[in-house]
Amino acid sequence: MSWNCWTERSEVQPTWAETTALFCGRVDSTQASGIQGVATEHEDIQVHVVPFATALQMLATGKIRFAPAVIALQWLALHHEEVNQCWLGS
Repeated sequence: MSWNCWTERSEVQPTWAETTALFCGRVDSTQASGIQGVATEHEDIQVHVVPFATALQMLATGKIRFAPAVIALQWLALHHEEVNQCWLGS
């Protein structure tokens, strides 16, 4: 693996890159289930609806290892109170 370093910016950038965009949105998950995804892209994404505390426990025990999910849950853990206040007024 090759890395390009720009020391004047105090950051390290890989020569390869993959971009992931994460969004936080309010949804009704009462009907969410099954296997989802785009068939032409051969996706088979299993939907799991769990309480926030359960998701954090799954993260802590290593049951969630997919990087975007880890990043999203870590962000939500840091901003959970703000999100609740915004959405629920609590």
